[in-house]
Amino acid sequence: YREYHEEDIRRLKQIKFLRKLYVPIEEIRQVFSGEIPMEQCLEHRFRDIEKQRADLDEIQMITEELLRSGTPEEPLSPDRLDIDSCLEKIARLEKEGKTFMDVNLTDVHRKKAFGSLIGASIMIAVMAYTTVQIFFLSYGIGFVTGVILIVMYLLYFRFAGQYGFLLMILPILYLIKIPLAAVLVLAATGPAISVITVIFGTTFYYLIHYIDVHAVAFASSSGATEFEKGEMLLQGVFTNREFLMMLVVMFVVFMIVHFVKRANFSHSYELAILIGTGVFIILTVACELLFGDITRAKLLYYCVGGVVSGAIAVFLTNIIKPLDYSRTETVEFEDEEYNYYVKAVPKVAFKTETVSVKRINKRKDG
Repeated sequence: YREYHEEDIRRLKQIKFLRKLYVPIEEIRQVFSGEIPMEQCLEHRFRDIEKQRADLDEIQMITEELLRSGTPEEPLSPDRLDIDSCLEKIARLEKEGKTFMDVNLTDVHRKKAFGSLIGASIMIAVMAYTTVQIFFLSYGIGFVTGVILIVMYLLYFRFAGQYGFLLMILPILYLIKIPLAAVLVLAATGPAISVITVIFGTTFYYLIHYIDVHAVAFASSSGATEFEKGEMLLQGVFTNREFLMMLVVMFVVFMIVHFVKRANFSHSYELAILIGTGVFIILTVACELLFGDITRAKLLYYCVGGVVSGAIAVFLTNIIKPLDYSRTETVEFEDEEYNYYVKAVPKVAFKTETVSVKRINKRKDG
């Protein structure tokens, strides 16, 4: 809570009014700080409105022409359109500075919803199959595994559902010794909350791996009850040193890559992946040396697997990276008590417009 004085309320109302006119935050800050006069700010807005109105006029004229071309005998239909001529006209107008809908833009919300649906379907199928197979081994182990997977499913799709398919890919990458690739790509291109994918994917792999390695021991322990077998599974997995080490290392690598990529310079993605790969190799080898369990096979796994994963991550990231942090802009606004900061990061495929305004004639009174 904070107390607002009359002057604060008036200032907030002024900001609200200017934002209603679509005046950018940076220009509002410049007006209040005295960097530009309000008249100049409104002239900028006037030019933008004129440009938008001209664009809408062109769209209206094209739409009106299409409506007039239809007749009761031959109503409008997509097949009757001279589509090449229409597109050529649009392209010509765009070269003249007019703006139309950019069909290359993606509906982010629809994309996330579709990703969540695909991820949920894959997870449910894999979880159901895995649980059923484990039930044949032991009811107790199957029950514990099912509970763990259900809890993971509910938490996962509460925060990062659109990455469900990656949750299933990560265990496969563990099998072929390059799990770091998925972690690096996800850290470089996804939000911080997607670290849940790394945590749950690693947990899922080591859970299934532990059951597979100790399947004979579980089957032969005829003297143990189903409850005791479930307890053995929990203790075995969550006290597994390799699992805990990899969980911590992958978490640390993810967070380092995620924050380094946000640096305001070119090739921050590549540098973040390079640093993440180095941190992975150093931490894993150091942990193995600390516990005295280093072998040549593990050394090759961590070093070679890390380098290969880094190379794969650089290749994939350059294809799908969504933002260009080298063109980050920071807007600062302040009042009597607080400083406010807005950080704007453009997309890599951001399209800029060049608008030439030669002269504005002010309206004369009378």
